[in-house]
Amino acid sequence: RVYFYFSTLGMLCVDARTGADVWQATVPKPFIIFKWGPGMSPILHNNLLIFCQDDDLSPAIYAWDKRTGKLQWHDDRGDQCVNYSHPIINTTAQGDELVVAGTGMLIGYDLQTGRRKWFARTLLRNIKTTPVCSDGVIYISLQSSGIANQWLASVDQAKTGNRDGKLSKAEIQAFVGETPIPEAFFRKTFDRG
Repeated sequence: RVYFYFSTLGMLCVDARTGADVWQATVPKPFIIFKWGPGMSPILHNNLLIFCQDDDLSPAIYAWDKRTGKLQWHDDRGDQCVNYSHPIINTTAQGDELVVAGTGMLIGYDLQTGRRKWFARTLLRNIKTTPVCSDGVIYISLQSSGIANQWLASVDQAKTGNRDGKLSKAEIQAFVGETPIPEAFFRKTFDRG
């Protein structure tokens, strides 16, 4: 079997010998304000195919039965924004757990239920690095400044920005272009400050 993700098609499983479709699972098309697009990859662990899609509207992590495509569990990660950290497996004395970085936190999940077991605070709103585990220790690389500096540099300082050191909804929309930004994005990220 080969498992892969396309933002327009969802999660797909094909037979490696014939190329025939085995199953397909719908995943919401990601909304990413900075137009970077999706860069997420699934991982396999025992009978689970695990996929984290943190976007700016509907962030979530999914676990499907790798043989049938039946959803085993799902965590609504509404407390997250766009991230590019891939899930990893951490082996502990109590058994394996899923670990994935996100907006301001590193989260450990129960692999059987998808329940959050623990979290550790980190500095970033938007993370692009993936943790590494070794001998019961989890390592993660972080940059020192958050996304606010990136937004100011990218949006306020752009040709469409007014370069006043502040962001407005109009500047963000002008930066994104013709594609309308859903009001849900502004409620979730902009209006909260």
